[in-house]
This record gives sequence, structure tokens and C-alpha cells, in this order.
Amino acid sequence: MDPADFKVLLDICDSCRWIKSEYEALVRLWNDCSDDDARELIVDLIKRFKVLTSFEMTDITKSISRHVQDTWSLSAKNTLFFAVSDDYESDGSQAFLQQLKNDFSPAAGWQEKNFRNSLKGYEAAFGNGKNYILFDDFFGTGRTIERQANKFIEYVAASGFQDNKIYLLAIAGMNSAKARLDELGLAYHSEVWLDRGISDIYDEDVVDSKRKLMKSLEKILGSRYNGQFLPSMGYGSSEALFSIHNYNCPNNVFPIFWWPIYSDSKPRKTIFRRLR
Repeated sequence: MDPADFKVLLDICDSCRWIKSEYEALVRLWNDCSDDDARELIVDLIKRFKVLTSFEMTDITKSISRHVQDTWSLSAKNTLFFAVSDDYESDGSQAFLQQLKNDFSPAAGWQEKNFRNSLKGYEAAFGNGKNYILFDDFFGTGRTIERQANKFIEYVAASGFQDNKIYLLAIAGMNSAKARLDELGLAYHSEVWLDRGISDIYDEDVVDSKRKLMKSLEKILGSRYNGQFLPSMGYGSSEALFSIHNYNCPNNVFPIFWWPIYSDSKPRKTIFRRLR
């Protein structure tokens, strides 16, 4: 490797400690870039990635607990959390709800029964004067939580019970999802809000060229994997730069950082991983 290239990669590792364990994947991605402009873009995006460590997650779940109890003024006696999973397969909302509930245990009244692992079996939780919190790990485009919230609103209305409120909660979310969330008319909260990695950051006169450069980079990637199509620029063109260390990467992230195959179907070594 050219000494100048080595220095750039070393500087990235110094400024982004989370990437040190993925150095080989970083080198592969560097070599996949066809020119200096592409490398410059990749370096800039990596440096702006929000990667939450286990220590940061501990602080975040504690902060979420305080927000629910102090800002929303919700108590254990009439509040229920639901992971927004449709089924019993493991996903991010379930994994982090398990972590979150530990931060409620010191407060009076909170029990296992306040936390539901999926939206299935919701009927048993309905009653008058209830607070329902729909929890997801990440608000990407906002479409998933919108769909789940609208479905849940219908369930609550059909139950015949009165004086119920629905809240939406996430660890992190995209600022671009706020308009969709606002339309729901429900209180919502995310501990971390993120701008789109290209469209919201670069000056207007270079945004198009940066987006074209990223789409050019994506041409090295396979168009389909395990029945799923490549989500160009991240699902819904989210342009997300977010992940939780050692957990499934959101599909809203630029696929150049996690898509597992090249256009010739050969496997890629990637900085982030996503199992689906």
C-alpha cells in the first residue's frame, strides 16, 4: 500500500476507534474506490458515522427511562411497552427493549409484564386509561413505525376501551422521518437524531455530484441478495450513517458499507453487517 494511503487509513482508525476491529474491511473498501474523489467521500462519511458503543448504549437507555417517567410522566401502573416486531423472530426492537427494561427496574412498580416482546397478543393488554409505547431501535424513513402505529391505533379503537394514549420511542432516528411522524399526531422521542449523510451535509452545489459518486460506487455491488434488492443510498434513500456496535446494521445505511456481495456474486468483507 502507498504510504500516503496507509497514513489516511491510520488517521481514520485514530479518529474512529470503533473501526479498528474492521481494518481489513476498511482496506478492502478503500481498494474498491476507483479514484481519489470516491476515497475522499468514503473517508468523510466514515468519520461522520454515529456508532454507539455498549457504554454509550447504557447512558442512552437510562436517558430514555428518564424521558418516559419524567418528561412524559408515565408510570408503571398503566403503561405498557411493545417492541414493534410483527412476529417472534429476533429483531432490533426486541433486543434493545430487553436492555431498556433493566433501567426501569429501580423505579417502583415496573415489572416484566410492562414490556411486551412483540405486537402479537396485544388484546390481553388493553384496558381503560392505558399508555402504550411502541418501541423501535431506529426511525429510518418512518414508514415502519407509521405502519405499525396506524395498525395499533385501529386495534385500540376497535377494543372499545377509552382514554388511551399511544407514544412512539426509538434509540435513534433520521431527521427526515420527522415529517411522517408528525403526521401521526402522536408524541414521539428518539435519543439521537441524524441528518442524511450527503443531502443534508454538503453544500447545495455539490450534493448532486456526491450522490452520483455514491451511486457510481454502488455499481460494484450485487443488485440482489437472498431475495432482497440493493437499497440504493440506504432503504428509502435514507443516507443513514448509524449503527450500534456489534448489532445488526440498519438497512437505511449506505449499502457500500454493509452489502455482502459484489456484482459478480463474490462475497465482500464489510465494515458493518446485516443478517436478514
